[in-house]
Amino acid sequence: DLEREDMFSYAMTRLSPRARQFMTFLKEQPVELLDELRRIEKKGEFAKSRGESFAVPRRVTTAMVFDLMGASRSERAKILGEVSQLGELLTKQVAA
Repeated sequence: DLEREDMFSYAMTRLSPRARQFMTFLKEQPVELLDELRRIEKKGEFAKSRGESFAVPRRVTTAMVFDLMGASRSERAKILGEVSQLGELLTKQVAA
């Protein structure tokens, strides 16, 4: 919906370049992320065929996005904090 897209566009202008990249990858799910998801699914199928359990995500995860970005542990925490703070701010604005 248009209002949601406008809010997303506004939010993107308030983020650092790396946080914008994170949000873009999470939203658009580039082929590299979808390939990784398929690779994990195949790994899960192989484990299941051997009677082993293997957790397979049903969608792209933040960890996958961060891995694609090559983000360090500290950068991951910084980006998640930034996105979380902005989310809280937008939630308060919508509620007002």
